[in-house]
Amino acid sequence: MRSSDAHISQGPEGQWLLSGGGLSCGLHVAGDGLLSLIYLGPRVEDIADLPPLRPAPHRSLSIARGGRDDRHLNYRPQLYPGTGRGDFRLPALAVTYDGGTSTDLRVTDITVSETKPALAGLPSARGDKSASLTITMEDRVAGLRVDLVLTVYSGISALTRSATITSMGDTAIEITRAASSVLDLPPGDWRMLTLGGSWAREFTEHQNLVSPGRMTVSSNRGLSGAAHNPVLALMEDGAGEGHGHVIGSALLYSGNFEISVERSEFDDIRLWMGINPEGFAWSLAPGETFACPEVVHVVSDTGLAGMTAEFHRFVRRHIVPQHWAAKPRPTYINSWEACYWDVDLAKIGALATAGTELGVDMLVVDDGWFRGRTDDKRALGDWDADPVRFPGGLAALGDTVRAKGLALGIWVEPEAVSPDSDLARAHPDWILREVGRTPSLGRNQLLLDLSQLAVVDHLFNALDTILRDSGAVYLKWDCNRYMTEYGAPEVPHRYMLGLYTLLARLRAAHPELLLECCASGGARFDLGMLAYADQGWLSDMSDPIGRLDIQSGAFRFYPPSTAAGYIGPSPGHQTNRDTPMLTRLAVASLCAARGISLSLDELRREAETLKDAVQHWRGTATLPVTGTYARCLHTADETLWQLTADDRRTVLLVYCVRTALPNAPYRRVRLKGLLDGARYRSDRDGALYSATRLMTVGFDLPMRDAMTPKGGGDLMPYGDKVAAIIQLSANSAAGGPDTSSS
Repeated sequence: MRSSDAHISQGPEGQWLLSGGGLSCGLHVAGDGLLSLIYLGPRVEDIADLPPLRPAPHRSLSIARGGRDDRHLNYRPQLYPGTGRGDFRLPALAVTYDGGTSTDLRVTDITVSETKPALAGLPSARGDKSASLTITMEDRVAGLRVDLVLTVYSGISALTRSATITSMGDTAIEITRAASSVLDLPPGDWRMLTLGGSWAREFTEHQNLVSPGRMTVSSNRGLSGAAHNPVLALMEDGAGEGHGHVIGSALLYSGNFEISVERSEFDDIRLWMGINPEGFAWSLAPGETFACPEVVHVVSDTGLAGMTAEFHRFVRRHIVPQHWAAKPRPTYINSWEACYWDVDLAKIGALATAGTELGVDMLVVDDGWFRGRTDDKRALGDWDADPVRFPGGLAALGDTVRAKGLALGIWVEPEAVSPDSDLARAHPDWILREVGRTPSLGRNQLLLDLSQLAVVDHLFNALDTILRDSGAVYLKWDCNRYMTEYGAPEVPHRYMLGLYTLLARLRAAHPELLLECCASGGARFDLGMLAYADQGWLSDMSDPIGRLDIQSGAFRFYPPSTAAGYIGPSPGHQTNRDTPMLTRLAVASLCAARGISLSLDELRREAETLKDAVQHWRGTATLPVTGTYARCLHTADETLWQLTADDRRTVLLVYCVRTALPNAPYRRVRLKGLLDGARYRSDRDGALYSATRLMTVGFDLPMRDAMTPKGGGDLMPYGDKVAAIIQLSANSAAGGPDTSSS
């Protein structure tokens, strides 16, 4: 049996082999210090099995580095390529310095460590059970040093990469492009899978053949954004859901980013990931260091499903804060659809009473609780409880909720400020703006300049006071403003450093806080934020049918343990579409954080159904947190999600159908990852299934028959936009005969 431990070894002719889980990365260091990537793929146990460095054949018009024919950089697979020396593909690093713009980085030192170095000021993966290789490269002419850190992990097929750049000369260096990771991959017909969309339709999957030239997804909005998420999967020709070679990549960064895939004229593939160079520049004084955000790459030889499983394990073990990582999340009721901005202590008291009767754990007070906030045109930044609507302040609000037996959660939008606010009037110098220009409004608000330490200090004190005065155990951190008129090109990144500093300080002061990130839904749902936040709000799309593609796309990379969802109103605000309560419940059930946001009238009208929903959530609360997710079926009309408990004895199936179908055929779908030898009983009809039957023959989906008006047995509910929730429980490792239909 092969080991899955993290291990790094050195070969006799400049080779290095990094292995962890089922992944290996092979490097070659030439005698003159030229660094090449020679392998990234399934685990290789013996360094002698690494492929040799490909020869660089003579090509017409080739540029020979240093006058040597074997140094044609344009055809060499590199790990951190420079610029201006004959490699005409995207460079990892572009700088200007006294006398030039070209770079020629050569390895000067390599060290191996069983610990992972910290990345100053930026989110990074925890390094427990890992091994790291630090490669120091220098360009003495340009006066710079680059330190690359590559880390592999025991039991997970993941490789993390980061780069820090240090000025070693006597004059300043200006960085205009700095990659976190560059991968040069062999020729082939690769496809790329990306996630994108817009508000209320985030995480839509797109697949494209990597054609000659460059294909780029990026953000220049100051947030990672809803248009393109900072993740990507490269699929070798023929790879699919459960088969084939896939390399998945994600950037641990929440601001402007770029992911580019370049196919050269000889079909080599270069993957570039890092801060978006558009509008970016960073000046390094002598002795100063610039840290690039971290990237995680995972390797799967079992298709996209295998990639998803590796990402989910990695995020839960090495990214998200650990206090809540394996804990069931509290069920909650949110005040937004019940009150909107017209919220006061009496309404919160009534909502808390309703929540207690439904059996939820927590009440979340959404927008509208602070001084002067009666609509979205005013008061952001004035984080005191409104004295008229909450005369006893935050302490009385917290006491009112806790008196009903519920914990308190509270909504904030700390990075933004309304022009009509006391904060904006007192500190116009704290607002992100350019001299001589009237700042543009986005959602009637501006951004505070988190690149200023005074702003970070002010916001930490405000948030710390809110939590201490209210006794809130949950904080929903919203952001509804993209970045404009920021002036200097280093400001967007300095803003992100300020944001991460603020989040780190808040986590240190309140380590047990349940923190949820939100940005107009999923406009800043990334591994950078999830290094500080326990979970995120995937989308403002509360219509469950609209959420099917969103959740299916997001779960490609992000585990359900990081997701929040709730039962919202019907018709949905985003689609004006009526959906049954069961469908709203079913789709929310895939998220770890499950809640309800309805009017008081609907809460009362649907009380019995909602009580059952909350009990269902309580009984399955650990499944999205520690269980294994699988996408069994996702088409334009049908979705089947599977959550399997860590011990594989409990399985939750959520099946959603968009449109009714008359005279429909039976459908059968294979389930995944069940307990060998076990038999599973369905809570829907009492049928007993062997694990072998479910994984090889398949599970009979509930019948879709629009001509039969009464659901039940093996029938779906009647009509469009319907769902079924099925729980399978293993009662023994052996047992009676399979009683399901054949």
